[in-house]
Amino acid sequence: MRVENVPLGFELSVGEMKAGDRTPASLSLKFVQSRTSMRVNGFLSHDDLVFFEGKLDGQGDDFVRLLNNTGIISGIDALMQLEALPVSFSIETEIAGSAKTLKLDDLDFRVGDTKGNGHIAFVSDEATRVDAMLSLNSLTLDDLLSASDKAQSAPLDVEALAQNLAIDIPATFSGKLDLTVNAAKYREGLVRQLVLRASAGNGKVALERLSALAP
Repeated sequence: MRVENVPLGFELSVGEMKAGDRTPASLSLKFVQSRTSMRVNGFLSHDDLVFFEGKLDGQGDDFVRLLNNTGIISGIDALMQLEALPVSFSIETEIAGSAKTLKLDDLDFRVGDTKGNGHIAFVSDEATRVDAMLSLNSLTLDDLLSASDKAQSAPLDVEALAQNLAIDIPATFSGKLDLTVNAAKYREGLVRQLVLRASAGNGKVALERLSALAP
C-alpha cells in the first residue's frame, strides 16, 4: 500500500462494536523506507463519538527519513539540515483520542543518543492546537541551527538563537511548548539546564523564555 507515494504496510484488528461497550482494537504500521514499525493496542468505545485509549510503541532505523516521508518537517529549513546519516529511534506512550483530539501521556522516547519524556495534547477542529511539555537528557543544537563557520567560536547569543528557531505557521494553528534540556551542545560548547518556553497563535511564534547556564 502507498499513501502519498510512501510505501506503507498495515494490519488492523477490531472486535464487534456496540454502543457503550469497550471494544479491543489494534493497529500495526510499517514504513518500509525508514524501516519503522508502530503498534497501537487498546480499546474503542462508542457513544456519540468513537474514542480510543491504549498504548503505542514503535521503533525505527532512520528518524529523519521517516519525518521527510510523512511530510512532518517539509518546509522547515533548519530541520532539513540534519545529517543524512540514519538515526535510530523508539517511542512508548499512553494514547487517547478521537477524530478531533489526541493525547500522549507518560511519553518516553529516544532519538539517537537523546532520551526524553513528557506529554503532548492535540486538538483539531476548525483550528488546530498542540500543547507539549518535554524534557530531554541532551541535545546538539548545532544539528538544528544554520550557524556559519565564522560563528562557531562565538558565545551563546540568545537573541540570535531565538531568530534561528522562528518559523512561519498557519493562522489557524496555536499551541504552547515547554522544553527543558539537561545538557545542550552549542558551537563546540556545553550549556546546562536549557529552558525554552514558546507559544504560537495568529501566525506568529512568541518566545516567552529562553535561558541556560553557560559554561
